[in-house]
Amino acid sequence: MKTTLNVIGLLTIFFIALGACKKKDTTPDLVLPTNLQTTISHTSGNASIQASAQNANFYSFTFFENGDSTRIESQQGTASYTFSQSGTYTIKTRAHTTQYDYIEKIDQVIIYVDSAVTGAPTEGYSTPLTYPGLSLVWNDEFDGTTLSSDWTYDIGTGSSGWGNNELQYYTNDNVQVSNGLLQITAKSESFNAQDYTSTRIKTQGLKSWKYGRVDVRAALPYGKGIWPAIWMLGDNITSVGWPACGEIDIMELIGGAGLNDRTVHGTAHW
Repeated sequence: MKTTLNVIGLLTIFFIALGACKKKDTTPDLVLPTNLQTTISHTSGNASIQASAQNANFYSFTFFENGDSTRIESQQGTASYTFSQSGTYTIKTRAHTTQYDYIEKIDQVIIYVDSAVTGAPTEGYSTPLTYPGLSLVWNDEFDGTTLSSDWTYDIGTGSSGWGNNELQYYTNDNVQVSNGLLQITAKSESFNAQDYTSTRIKTQGLKSWKYGRVDVRAALPYGKGIWPAIWMLGDNITSVGWPACGEIDIMELIGGAGLNDRTVHGTAHW
């Protein structure tokens, strides 16, 4: 019995000694990055992003397009991605301490893909210059480099009545005429207290017709918030207002996920 007690006593002292000699844990506390900032520029479908943050070891960028995603890592905090078509897209930026420890920022970007880059329709329906019982009274093929004098601009947000609670500020700078095409570009930029700009043109006070047929050929961008539209209003809108003047929507594409990106509306209002 004494021998057994001595062994137990030795074991107890041994484990106590080991515990007393254990080294103190000197692993530093994890420090996450702070102050993540991003700058995005884009042209002809290509988006370039620059990120900066304090205490970041590296960055990752995820570009989302049509249900797919592309992830890019960068030590320098830069990345670029080319979108296949016009629309509104999400870019997720992360500033990493480790692969699993990070802060992130989400940006929405409106992309316009130039027709010369994407191969937007060069073939398709062409309007004939004559129809039985009709005579051509006006057309615009946008053959020059500027809009003709048949057009004028709506400038501003339309808050005085002609707008529809849009988030953009309408300017005369977001339009380009070249190679037989009129291009209107919606941009994500701050201007006159709005976060977006676009262009809205009309023939009001310059060209109007009673009865007949209007043919338009257009390639449309899609995505939430883009909402391209071509429509006609009664010539007497300034005197009787809307909807008493009447409205014929030649084309409206609301845009957004699913059906809204695949449905073109033609509507009459009165």
